[in-house]
Amino acid sequence: MIVDSDLLRMLMEKYPTHDPAFIMGEFSTYKKLLAELETTPQECTCAAEPAPAVEESEPAPAPVKKLTKRQIKGDPAAAITQTAITCCVCGKEFKRLSAAHLATHGATPEEYRRLCGYDPSTPLMSKIMYQRLMNAVQKAQSARVRKRAMTGGTEEL
Repeated sequence: MIVDSDLLRMLMEKYPTHDPAFIMGEFSTYKKLLAELETTPQECTCAAEPAPAVEESEPAPAPVKKLTKRQIKGDPAAAITQTAITCCVCGKEFKRLSAAHLATHGATPEEYRRLCGYDPSTPLMSKIMYQRLMNAVQKAQSARVRKRAMTGGTEEL
């Protein structure tokens, strides 16, 4: 599993001259793809031993129902504050509303944004956390530019 910090570092290395807003957009896109990969069952192509047979008596887990507007109980306009983001479905507060949490409600981040009336580029995190992330991106980009200038631009990506 790729950690957010590793993903952000990879994107900053891939797009060293792009502005932080572009990188954050790419970060959101890649996070969405990673979340989809984690929730989609993958077939194993290795030559490992077959999995043991599952007994027929075990009930299959109930599928998670898709999120609907009726399930939105909180006020989306007041959900994102300086210090927290409140899930409009269950009312829990987070610093960052993860795709894994939204999956428990049967929604992807994109579906949640659409149902709550958010812009597709709205980050699902507190304003302070978003600002810290943007500052980290800018700081890392500045350091990379300084390093390139010191090495004469011969550094490989």
